[in-house]
Amino acid sequence: MSSSRATPLGVFLVAWGAFVALLAPDVAFRDSGEIGGAAVTLGIAHPTGFALDMLWMHAWTWLPLGSLALRASLGVAFAAAACVALVADVIAQLSEDRGAVVGALVGAVVLGSFSTFLGTATLIEVYSSSLFLVLVALRELVHERPRIGALAVVAGLAIGAHVTAWLGCGALFVIAALRSRAGGGPRLGAAFGGGALAVVVALVVALYLPLRSATDPAFDWGDPETLARWWEHLSASRIRSAYADAPSDLVGLLAQLGELWAFVPLVIFGLLRGAPRARVALLALALLDVAYGAFVNPMGIVDQQVGHVAGAALAVFAGVGAGELVARLARHRRASSVLLAGLALVVGVTQSSVHVDVDRDGADALLGGAGVLGGLPPRAIYVCTSDDACASALFARYAVGERPDLDVVVAQHLWEPTERAKLRAIALGLGTDRPAEPTERARLAAAALIALASVRDRPVRFEEGEVFPFRGQLRAAEPGVVGLGTRSDLDAWRRFAEARRPRSRRGRETLSRLHEALGRTLLREGADAAARDAFSRSAIAAPWRAVAWTNLGVVAAGMGALDEAIVATELATRLDPARETAWLNLARYQAAQHPTLALDTLRRAEARGVWSDAMEELRRALVARP
Repeated sequence: MSSSRATPLGVFLVAWGAFVALLAPDVAFRDSGEIGGAAVTLGIAHPTGFALDMLWMHAWTWLPLGSLALRASLGVAFAAAACVALVADVIAQLSEDRGAVVGALVGAVVLGSFSTFLGTATLIEVYSSSLFLVLVALRELVHERPRIGALAVVAGLAIGAHVTAWLGCGALFVIAALRSRAGGGPRLGAAFGGGALAVVVALVVALYLPLRSATDPAFDWGDPETLARWWEHLSASRIRSAYADAPSDLVGLLAQLGELWAFVPLVIFGLLRGAPRARVALLALALLDVAYGAFVNPMGIVDQQVGHVAGAALAVFAGVGAGELVARLARHRRASSVLLAGLALVVGVTQSSVHVDVDRDGADALLGGAGVLGGLPPRAIYVCTSDDACASALFARYAVGERPDLDVVVAQHLWEPTERAKLRAIALGLGTDRPAEPTERARLAAAALIALASVRDRPVRFEEGEVFPFRGQLRAAEPGVVGLGTRSDLDAWRRFAEARRPRSRRGRETLSRLHEALGRTLLREGADAAARDAFSRSAIAAPWRAVAWTNLGVVAAGMGALDEAIVATELATRLDPARETAWLNLARYQAAQHPTLALDTLRRAEARGVWSDAMEELRRALVARP
């Protein structure tokens, strides 16, 4: 076996070992709990359903080691390591023998240390598997005579992965189909046959959604049993409509990819001097991914959920560039190889050490069973709305089986019959219809929340710190609508929070938000001193969170400590200059002591483009003072 052929296997083993060492020990944030819970129970995840991921991660949960979440994460890490190995293999095929090994190593380091890729390779997510399919298709395309049938199968399977797999694999299939026979491409008839094969495979994979949904699993997002709901789920129409007004963010995505700036010279060299067989394909992948991330799903930039395919394309170009450079420096091949590989490793390790954020003490599960569910009274109904709390609570309740006495309900989905079916023990009297119009959906969800809040035989707890849909319509149901509820609930949360000592940034941020939730509830109850302590702990746990300092300023001002309030809120404006609440609060606190400073604060806010009617009203009042 030649060294260039052995390199991908070695890269895979090293990468998988590294990712396993960095795995989140339990369910992590955002969609991890929901996707992991759906995988554990073979349910339906949020659109587009990710059928392949459900089957793949579920298979890993049969391993007799660690938590269920850890087992599912092992499957993700395996796919991620395979992605790194595939990048190395593609580069080895595109490079001259003299530079293939070093090029493969450089490309593997570039992708493996890219924080967007790394961040979703060490917890339950769907991006590694989708990138894996794209890279499998790319590996097939770079062959002298790509097999159209193999590309068709991969393109069909992509329907069961993230939408970036659809785009990437579809684009590569089209490129292969359009190549002339003289250029090594398939015949036109084979291309049409491959297209038909891709459609058949896609339909078979997509049948997972209605077949599994018909069994009413615990995770049944969208209930895609009918043809209309099946297509709605596959096309993600509800999610697209929800974020239709999100502004495009090309600059934000390019800044995210700009993390790879140290490898730009190699990327340019590889683009100009190497990979003639794959140049068009790699550019197409990068441009499609950038267009998707910046213009179709700009919300994904915030959590670094887009840019994986573009990052992999840049990694291939960088590796090819490194290989070409070594090949051209034939007289100094050994020295240039060592230098390039060494620099890539140094940059990669430095870069990844900054972004790796996994808490080995288990604080990633802070919002899970031991957190949210652990602080709830017996037989409670927990109504959540944020991604973190809902995903973690759903995973703990329905995948792991913690607190079987509870029901976890997603407030935004209460117009779904399957969501209301969880509450079959409660006679809501709201029927089993699924309204088509948004206004009717809102009305039904509001009615469900009001009915829940009016029930007295089971305690209802709403997620604290969130603005609930239809909250205004719930006022008639007070005091049935409560925050975290009784004093015993708060004591349980406090004991749990104070026992946490997370080391990672993510774990500390979660701890900060937990103290923040406690502080809000205490402040509402009039326990100002206790709320001040909770908000202080929130700020200390994650001092980079502007909202933590803003809240501390609010409670300090309420207790008459204006100097403390001004200092805390001034810091919040520096941490997040776009936070309107912090600027307004700061000006109000200063107005009580130094009106001139308050006017200056308003001017600074306006200069930064932060302004509101309340700020204009405050400025007029200050100017009108004698």
